[in-house]
Amino acid sequence: METRLKEIISYAMHLQATDIHFTWNECMLIECRVHKRFMLIPTKEKDEQLFSYLQYLSNMDLSSFAKPQSGAFELEINNYLYAFRFAILMTSQHKSGVLRILNYHQAIPLQQLILKGEHRKIFKQWCSYENGLILIGGPTSSGKTTTAYSLLNHMDKRKIYTLEDPVEIYFDSMVQIQINPKISLTYDEGIKQLLRHDPDVIFIGEIRDEVTAKMAIRCALTGHLVISTIHASSCRNMIHRLLDLGISKYDLEDVLVGLANQRLFQLHNKQKRVSLYELYQREDILDCLHHKESIYPSFQKEIAYAYQKRWISFEDAKRNIV
Repeated sequence: METRLKEIISYAMHLQATDIHFTWNECMLIECRVHKRFMLIPTKEKDEQLFSYLQYLSNMDLSSFAKPQSGAFELEINNYLYAFRFAILMTSQHKSGVLRILNYHQAIPLQQLILKGEHRKIFKQWCSYENGLILIGGPTSSGKTTTAYSLLNHMDKRKIYTLEDPVEIYFDSMVQIQINPKISLTYDEGIKQLLRHDPDVIFIGEIRDEVTAKMAIRCALTGHLVISTIHASSCRNMIHRLLDLGISKYDLEDVLVGLANQRLFQLHNKQKRVSLYELYQREDILDCLHHKESIYPSFQKEIAYAYQKRWISFEDAKRNIV
C-alpha cells in the first residue's frame, strides 16, 4: 500500500493539487482538487485498502466505524519529508476520505503573487507595521494562507510566531506551533503561551470563533502585529463577521489596519495561478465602521481590470463578476 499511496501522491503533486479525495460507493473513485476543478486519478485493484492504510498512518481508531475522524502523518517521497492531514467519514455503504498535502508548496514572493503594482505597494507597507491586526479573507481554497505566508516571509529580522491547524509550509526563520486539542493546545492556550516569548509578529491560522477573535484583538492591543485569515466574501463582510463574533466597534477602530479579500485565478494562457484582491486600508476601514458614504475598493472592478490587462480569461472574469 505504501508504494501505491506514494504513486497517487506524486501524481497529484505533479498536477499541483491541494487535496486528494477517496470515495467508495459500490466502486472506488480517486480525485484530486486542482484549483477549483476535480481531476480523476485512475484506480487500481485493491485501492479500497487505502482507507485503512491512511487511517493507520494517521493514528486513527481502526475499530471505529460511525465516528468521523481526522489525523496527521509524515511520509518521505523522493528523499523529502512531506506532511499530510487525513479526514475520513464512513457509513455502512459509503466511505469518504480527504488527504490534504500540507508542505510541498514554497512561499511565493509578493512580487510574483500580486500582479498589480499598487497592491504590492500596500502589502509591503503592511509588512512594515509594528502593531495592529491585518486580516486576509475569502472563500475556501482562495489562497488566503498563501498570501499570509508571503507577507510573513517578507518581514526580515523580526521575531515571528505562528499558531496553525495545520502547519502548511515550514519556515526555518519562524517558530511554528501546531494546534493539538488532544493535549489541550488550542488557539486560546497557544496564544497565552507564545505571548510569554516576546514575539514581534503573530500569525493565527484562522479566526473561527469568538474566543480566537478576542485573543487576536488582545494581542494587537498589547502592541503586536497580528496576521490572520477569516472566511468572508468581501472586506465589508469581514468587518461584519468580527462584529458578529462579539468584537466591539471601538476595538476594531483601535487595531484593524488592513483587510484583504481575495480570489484565486489561473493566469490567462499560462499554468501559473495568481490572486486578485479587494483591499481596505485604514481609512476605508474607519469609513465602513462609521457608515460613511465613501467610494470603497471593489472586487468586481479588480476583476474587470485584470481582464483588461489580459491577466485572466473572459470566462473567469464573467464567472466571478456578480
